[in-house]
Amino acid sequence: MSDTSSQDWTKPAAMAIPKGGFFPDKVEKGRYGPIFPRTPACYGFSILAKIVPGREDAVALFGATGITTVFENLEGFPKDWKTNAPAFIKFVREHHCPSFLEYGEYPFASAEEIKKALRVKASLSEMLDQMQ
Repeated sequence: MSDTSSQDWTKPAAMAIPKGGFFPDKVEKGRYGPIFPRTPACYGFSILAKIVPGREDAVALFGATGITTVFENLEGFPKDWKTNAPAFIKFVREHHCPSFLEYGEYPFASAEEIKKALRVKASLSEMLDQMQ
């Protein structure tokens, strides 16, 4: 799928991303740099950075410590990221790697849209159960 105008969420989709991470003829400038194209993964991005030694088993770590973001396990990630937006932005810019391919199981649907659809499904299911 290379045409972003056909945004059908009913079938999984993938999109090849040009070198550099954006389509040169569609570059849009944002507050902090170029705005990358909307893809089936809904503006996915990749960051490459070393993981802090001893924090490789992130799932267990999240459950045990209540860490609020996976980024906190990366070397050099600013500890004050919640209150220091410039430091967070600097880290992301220094470690960002443009994607070469992005995939979406529900392309062009945001996580919030998927959650809303699941809430509607649950409500409808409950309503139908009450009718029986």
